[in-house]
Amino acid sequence: MARILDLETEINELENEQDKAVNEVTSAITSINSPACEEVFTARYLEFKDWTTIARELNYCKDWVFRLHRKGLHLVNADLVPH
Repeated sequence: MARILDLETEINELENEQDKAVNEVTSAITSINSPACEEVFTARYLEFKDWTTIARELNYCKDWVFRLHRKGLHLVNADLVPH
């Protein structure tokens, strides 16, 4: 019985860590301030979609999806660097 309680506690802690990570990723994505880049990042990092699926669902070619991703990375990094 004690082992079950320990495992339940561990599961709860892991769920809390996961929620925190999702919130951090969501916050970073929304800080991009580019709707197209946000769509790509949401599909990739919160919905775990592959590049082909993202391109098809957003009606973009894969090259454009990669370009938006690079732009988004630049915007996230610019937001993280102190001015």
